[in-house]
Amino acid sequence: MLKGSLPLFELIETGLLQVASLKDALSSVQVQIARYRDRQVDFADACLLVLADRHPRLPLITVDRADFVVYFRGRTKRLTLPPA
Repeated sequence: MLKGSLPLFELIETGLLQVASLKDALSSVQVQIARYRDRQVDFADACLLVLADRHPRLPLITVDRADFVVYFRGRTKRLTLPPA
């Protein structure tokens, strides 16, 4: 295990961070991939979009400004981008 990932595992073990399952939402992930096929959205980004739609009160924090600005057009203003 990489030393840098230890804090992440500690957050999961203490329950401060929860890992979501999208096993029951794979068709929704496929819809997002197809919706943004011109941007060649990857599986991880599509999963984040599905999770953001499932949990509308939570912010989505990303450094992937170029893609997520496009993905969040027409969605609520919950996208959080760190300063460039």
